[in-house]
Amino acid sequence: PSSAPTSASASSLPVVPPETRAQKRAFELAAALRESELARFNLTYKLHELEARKVFELSECVVASLYSFRACFHQSLDAVEALTPVVEELQATQQAARDRFQDEKQPWEVRRQQLNEVLYSLPNDPATASADSPHISGGAGSGGLRTPTRAQQRREAALRDPPSSGAGSASGMAGAPPG
Repeated sequence: PSSAPTSASASSLPVVPPETRAQKRAFELAAALRESELARFNLTYKLHELEARKVFELSECVVASLYSFRACFHQSLDAVEALTPVVEELQATQQAARDRFQDEKQPWEVRRQQLNEVLYSLPNDPATASADSPHISGGAGSGGLRTPTRAQQRREAALRDPPSSGAGSASGMAGAPPG
């Protein structure tokens, strides 16, 4: 009774060629990269949205507080009524900022769709993609990956960090998605 496996038991196991395993792992890696890129974009957008909501809610609390002061303190009604135009202007500015924010959602959705299309247009299996493919950063016959150009780095940075122009906006969150 030897402990060595017999040739009959060793040949009964299916042998998967290494190329098939490599192709399967390359496909899984491409799918994981696509999903992580979409998740990163969604996180960036959600942070942008939360920041805008924070500003909106703070402004609404201030307006609500001023209206409550007006209702509760009739003795100081004159002083609060002097603030009424400012409160109404703040409320109108707030509504305009909210409307602008809603309008700004459209470019973000378009950019998300474009990113999704680009990611799904990439080859699933890097092993079968030709070196001349425009999706490979080395490009025409480079023989592999190379350092990205400054333009590529700027595009990637624009995707990672969407701009926000907080200076001139009432909401502090006006800004279009990179594009």
